[in-house]
Amino acid sequence: MEQYKVGIAGVGRVASTFEEDDFRIKPASHAGAYALNPRTRIIAGACRSEEKAIRFMERWQVERVYFDKN
Repeated sequence: MEQYKVGIAGVGRVASTFEEDDFRIKPASHAGAYALNPRTRIIAGACRSEEKAIRFMERWQVERVYFDKN
């Protein structure tokens, strides 16, 4: 089975943290949907915030994240 590698630009609410909202049906985010699909693997994320990028990496076991160092 072919596997698709996914990179997500902007790792905030819609991309990731909607999963933390108890009132939402899961999956509720882009990352949540990709994580449930056995044919996809999230390999990268990008965000302006270093803190959000690292949180995304830890939550979804992502290999690489990129953020604005300015």
